[in-house]
Parts: sequence; structure tokens; C-alpha cells
Amino acid sequence: MHSCDKLNLIMKTIQTENGPDLAVVIGGSDAETLAMPGLSILLCPVEEASWNKDLSPWPAEPVFRGAPPFAGGADAYFESLLPVIRPALETHSGAHYLCGYSLAGLFALYTCTNYDLFDGCVSASGSLWYPGWTEWLSDHPVQCSRVYLSLGEQEKHTKHALMKTVEERTRQSEAMIGKYAETVFELNEGGHFADEDARLAKGLAWLCRSRGFTEITAQNQEG
Repeated sequence: MHSCDKLNLIMKTIQTENGPDLAVVIGGSDAETLAMPGLSILLCPVEEASWNKDLSPWPAEPVFRGAPPFAGGADAYFESLLPVIRPALETHSGAHYLCGYSLAGLFALYTCTNYDLFDGCVSASGSLWYPGWTEWLSDHPVQCSRVYLSLGEQEKHTKHALMKTVEERTRQSEAMIGKYAETVFELNEGGHFADEDARLAKGLAWLCRSRGFTEITAQNQEG
């Protein structure tokens, strides 16, 4: 279990004159890249050594040789964040978003099946190939009204039998969520390790447009 002091959470407020919305971003990101009018950013860094433990929804075997197994610590990790996240949500009376990239994207979407704290979710290049994910989603609806999903167009081109299903599983996820929430699925140029923050920013821009905040920084428009 983590303490909030050790998590070194960073509250970064950026241009809130148009509205007090809040994006909780799981994993390392650049708040400046995510900047857009009306949005505050709460960055929740995750130690690299704890990535497979803290962000996985349930135990699973590692996908890379020598990597630690997925320990299924997502529930405990999010609960450890709540003493910081809840007060931040309470002080922002606008829309609330949960966002993540890669395994953190899976974490964000999974957490939104368990909590109704957020209005929207961004899962950018989310690890939706994860064993058992689509089965879970079929029985546990996402509890937010808008979901943005994206991938790099090259991500499915891998020799790994499980990870090569990522686009198929992501499209399946959008189809399931789209039955009860507004969704979008976007393919980006490149593979998995490309323009991480820009892809998160594109998802946030889509969510914010529903709130009438159409301006985004020039930095966000790149990529």
C-alpha cells in the first residue's frame, strides 16, 4: 500500500478561467502538453518498478521475458490515491476525467467500471489485450458518459500472440461501451511508444469539446 506522501502527487492548475474541469492523469506525463482552457491537471506518477503491480486489474503472467508478473494491484492502488483525488474532485465543480496511457489506460478504463467518480475517460494506447479484459467489460459497464480510445496503427503488428489482439480488443471494447455511452476510437500514426502525451491530449481535447472548450494549445495540435 502506498502513502500519499510517497506518491509525490502534483497538482498543476492550467487556465481555469473557462471552467473548473479536472483531469486525473495516471502515470508520467507532461502537464504543459496537456494544457487547454478550462482544465486543471492532477498528475499521479507511478514508479516504473511498480507499473505491473499497481496498474493491473488482476494477476496475469508477464508478456516480456524477465519482467515481473502482473500482480493485480489496481484496486489497492486507486484506493491509495483517493485521499488526494477526492478533495481535488470536490474543489472542481465541472467535469472530471480519468486518463492513462498503455497499462495506465487499461487502469483508467477498469477503474471507471468500479467507480462513478468520473464523467469521461481517456484510454490512449490502452493495454486492452490484457487477459480477461473484454469478459470483465461485458459484465461491468463503464460508469462514465464519454470514453475516448486510441491506438497507434502499428501496435497490432507484433509477434506476441496476446498483444497483437490489441486493436481487435479495443474495437470490441468501443462496441460494448458504445451501447450506453458516447465513444470514439482513433488510430494514430506509429506504434506504441510514440507521442504518448500528444495522444493523451487529443483524448482530453475531445472530452473538453463537449464542454464548449474548443481552444487547445498549439503544442496539443501537433501529432
